[in-house]
Amino acid sequence: MPVRLYDQLVGGAQVGPGSPTGFRARKGSRIRSLVRPAIAPLLDFLLPPCCLACGNRLAVSDALMCAPCMRRAPGLDDDVVALQRARTHLRTESGIEDVNALWHFEGPVRDLVHSIKYGGLWSAAEAAGERLGHHLERAPDRWLPDLIIPVPLHPARLRERGYNQSACIARGVSRISGVPVCENAAVRTRDTATQTSLDHLRRRKNVAGAFRVRRPEIIRDARVLIVDDVVTTGATVGALAQALLQSGCRACAAACLAIALGDAAQPEPPGGSGG
Repeated sequence: MPVRLYDQLVGGAQVGPGSPTGFRARKGSRIRSLVRPAIAPLLDFLLPPCCLACGNRLAVSDALMCAPCMRRAPGLDDDVVALQRARTHLRTESGIEDVNALWHFEGPVRDLVHSIKYGGLWSAAEAAGERLGHHLERAPDRWLPDLIIPVPLHPARLRERGYNQSACIARGVSRISGVPVCENAAVRTRDTATQTSLDHLRRRKNVAGAFRVRRPEIIRDARVLIVDDVVTTGATVGALAQALLQSGCRACAAACLAIALGDAAQPEPPGGSGG
């Protein structure tokens, strides 16, 4: 489901550069989720879909970004070196066997991810997850999971935001791949400090022991795909992978919308789960 201007008007969402990071999801999202599909055709005509990165109107209704932003979005398809560096890093640090992503976490992609993460755009997160799912299906070295687990938010953070963007992305991936999602297999036991401006070592210390597997029978001997919105140093997905592996998971891989491994730690707005 593409991002529409009515998401902003009806749902209170804000997109594009400068979107506030302290967005608090409004009550009644369950009711809006039922109303939107019924009136979507009319609202698409009156309020056309808009770009997640810049907020301009989209010429193609099912796109995530406008053509100018897409041209500026740094994809990973042709950057084999960066992707291999990320895979080596995560395999060495946490035993994650594979990692895949759509983009580098730069330029308009940063605005896209922040709009999904803090703008209340849960439907856009699912649409982005579908795109990621297609990308994973086409991967030449495709990693085949038995189960998808999104990076969980702490309950306090979930109440504040109103949704877990990683879970929404995971649902989109599942819709394309047919692999089931389990959102309650693991929980975040500590409301960790924001990863903003932390270097790699401090991020690892910040999230160490932050996850607990609540349903070990679900993940025992399973190949699990961990889904997050963005991976920067890999500390967060690495900590979750270690908890899963210690509880009997056979193997872990990771997938995200954007990746910044190999770069300097990039600052994010407060309250994020990626790291």
